[in-house]
Amino acid sequence: MDIGFAMNYTNLYLIDTTPDAASRTWARVGQGILTAEPDNEDETAEDYYFDGAGAAETDVTGVKLGYKFSGNRCYGNASQDYICGLSVESGGKRKTNLRHIAPNGRIIDGSVTITDIVDGGGDANSKGTFEFAARLNGRPNIVSPNATVMPEAISTVAPISVSKGKTSVLAPTTTPLGSPNTCVFAVEDVSIATVSDDGIVTGISVGKTKLSIKSMVLPSVRTEVEVTVTATA
Repeated sequence: MDIGFAMNYTNLYLIDTTPDAASRTWARVGQGILTAEPDNEDETAEDYYFDGAGAAETDVTGVKLGYKFSGNRCYGNASQDYICGLSVESGGKRKTNLRHIAPNGRIIDGSVTITDIVDGGGDANSKGTFEFAARLNGRPNIVSPNATVMPEAISTVAPISVSKGKTSVLAPTTTPLGSPNTCVFAVEDVSIATVSDDGIVTGISVGKTKLSIKSMVLPSVRTEVEVTVTATA
């Protein structure tokens, strides 16, 4: 089945919550989010040339790229807590990284400045409001789309064994060839192991638990693997 008219929720948005660290820590912008949309603006020049018979010729001379998000405030959500923590900051502290993976596998990855943060507010019997904008700084890195059909299965992922305090990286793939590989993850018992939104499994305490993997584009396509955390050597 072709991807066709994909639902908006099949877009994956990730924000880097440790922009000053040596490696990125991705947190999904999803929980509590009702609306996510591009926030782009063209800079144009309009010129009336003598050979145009009084009609203007328009050229795009620059672009402002970004995204807007709005929804309900969810305390304890990593991406929301990080963004709301920036509300009293300015300058370079408002800069981080954002990654957008579209249903067809297209990846937009770049530096952003977080603006227009709304942390709570609204009617007494309503959930608190959450809003922010992410303005891209310059041109992002773009990976061209490579997916044309819906996934049917997630390739078998070997059971994971990781030492306490160490990490292991998940890299599931989907079939058939040409389907998007974007997946989301969840651990059954987070007292034994945790998994980040980009698939990094961390051993917390000795024991065994289950880890679920499901396709972002078609959540009914999923699999489960066993995670074993061993004592640190």
